[in-house]
Parts: sequence; C-alpha cells; structure tokens
Amino acid sequence: MARIQQSTNYVPRAKNFPTAVLDQVTDPTVRSALQAIMQNDDQWAQQVAHWANNALGLKTFTGSKSGTDYPITSTSLAQVDGTNLATTIIVPYGNNLLLRATGMGYQSAGGATLTIALTDGATVLNETIVNVVSITPWVVEVPFVGDGMSHTFELQAAVSSGTGHLVNQATQFIVFSILTQPAGGEAVT
Repeated sequence: MARIQQSTNYVPRAKNFPTAVLDQVTDPTVRSALQAIMQNDDQWAQQVAHWANNALGLKTFTGSKSGTDYPITSTSLAQVDGTNLATTIIVPYGNNLLLRATGMGYQSAGGATLTIALTDGATVLNETIVNVVSITPWVVEVPFVGDGMSHTFELQAAVSSGTGHLVNQATQFIVFSILTQPAGGEAVT
C-alpha cells in the first residue's frame, strides 16, 4: 500500500493541497487518482492523505480512460464498467468504510436526468442526479460499516430519457475510492 505523509504546515484552502504530499506517493494508480481528486476537491485529498498516512486501507479504481465517454442509455440503474469500477471485498466486522466516486457527467436531452449511484449488488447505497446538458462535476459517497460478509460495490447509472454520458478521458475520468478504518479506530466522517 502506498504511504504518504501529511504536511505539518497545511492550511486548508480551496485547490491548495500541498504537492509535497503528492510527491511522496509512489503507486502510479493512487497518485493518478489523488491528482484527479485534487482537481475537484482538495479537502477530500487531505482526508485521503490523513487516512493513508495512518496505515489505513485505500483502494482506488478509475474508469478505463479510453477517450470514449461511458454512454448511459438504460432507464434503470445498470453497471457503468464492471471491469474498472466494481469490486468484491469482504468487509471485516465493525470496520468503517467510506465509498466515494467522483467524475463529470452530462445528458443529451433537455429535461432528462442522469442518476449516478454507488451500490452493493442490487442495493442502492447512495445516488446523485445530474440534470443539465453541459458537463457537470458529481460526487457520490456513503459510509459503510463492515459485517464480515462479502460485498460487491460498484458504480451504476441510469438516464430518464435520451443518452447520458460519464466522462472517461485520459485526463478527466471517474475515480472510485474505498477507504477503510479498522474497527475501534477513529470514525469515518
């Protein structure tokens, strides 16, 4: 697991996450994900750095970055990318997880809505709605308390009409992170 150190002189300011923290991340996948997070939400990046620095589990997944946005045509929630944006893990009893997905999305039909959800199998844990035609940032997050069972967490989406799109470019892509705090540790907020 990649380990990073928090800067002792960090003063929270929008888009001002210390690059010294990022420079200490050696895992290219985690580094790329943190860079993407930093572009949209440096408070989240600071929290990731804090948890990673305290030897907590961090799993990060990204879209395929193929250069072709994910088209969403289903009117009911369906998997966005079962290869890159889904995982099955056993969540130890009592462990706290924070699942978070961020990205950009848009839909082609005026008045239509694009729903983006984090799910545990068929169970929707949380969702957000994008209802504008122009490209809009979105975030979906949910805390989850472990029960010792296997769970399949994935990103799903649906559109009310027309075609929705989730941006999947080389430099703008979906980041799906799962942070784990051991049982008895500080609470995930």
